Amino acid sequence: MRADYQAAETYRCAPDAVVGCPVTVLTGDTDPETTLPEARAWEQHTTGTCTVRTFPGGHFFITAHVGAINCPLRERFSQ
Repeated sequence: MRADYQAAETYRCAPDAVVGCPVTVLTGDTDPETTLPEARAWEQHTTGTCTVRTFPGGHFFITAHVGAINCPLRERFSQ
């Protein structure tokens, strides 16, 4: 588990890395770890669409919005 956290904290992709699939970014509106401009920066890394959805809450906004998050993820994965 420590290795997973280390990988998540230290991995940096090339600044010009681009994927050819749609990207959906979910973020909390008061997340101190990821600002809205940082979330929107994912647009630079796809040739597909990039959808940014903001939810009330901080870095762990997911726990309070599981149902609301499942819906856009199901939509995106069904495309």
